Amino acid sequence: MYKILKLDDIGKRYDALNLIYSLIKTKKIRFRSITGTEKIVQKIKEIDESITPTDRQILACAIVHKVKTLVTLDKRLISNKNIEKEFKIQIKHPKELI
Repeated sequence: MYKILKLDDIGKRYDALNLIYSLIKTKKIRFRSITGTEKIVQKIKEIDESITPTDRQILACAIVHKVKTLVTLDKRLISNKNIEKEFKIQIKHPKELI
């Protein structure tokens, strides 16, 4: 979201936000807070140390809230088979939802 909001071209910013809004509405996307994630964050780190601390927190939050699919632009997370298998979660790029 930060990168979208920083776009100088207002048309591109509008298009990106409109796409996100459309996905939220049609795919029934929900937002959750990060709570009770410490053990899962540690397990994610053990499985793949290349995942950044922030992304570990985001992924752990999704796992705690039993999310079926996490949508991200992070190449380290997208289709990370070890993480997907361990936590029974799909990790996809936004284009895969269109």
